Amino acid sequence: MNQVSKNLALWLVLGLIFLLLFNIFSKQHGREPEIVFSEFLAAVERGGVSEVTIQGHSIQGKYQNGERFRTFAPNDPDLVKTLREKKIKIAAKPEDES
Repeated sequence: MNQVSKNLALWLVLGLIFLLLFNIFSKQHGREPEIVFSEFLAAVERGGVSEVTIQGHSIQGKYQNGERFRTFAPNDPDLVKTLREKKIKIAAKPEDES
C-alpha cells in the first residue's frame, strides 16, 4: 500500500470515529430526564406542567419553567380529563410512530 492510500485510510477512519462519537453524545444530550408517574401527577396538580405529548403509554412534556421530562403512564381513564381541567396543552401521537 502506498503512502497516499495509507493517509487516506487513516483520515477516513478518524472521520468515522469522530462522526460516531458526535452521534453518541448528541443523542444523550437531547434526551429528557425520566420521572416517575406519581411525580408527573403531582406536577400536574400543582400547575407545574405546561404541555404534554401522549404516545401510547409514553408521555413527554414540558414544565412551566421550560424543562422537559418523560414518563410512562398506566391505564388511567381520568388522565386526559385532569390535564384538561388544569388547562395543559395536550398532543397525541399514534403508538407506533417514532
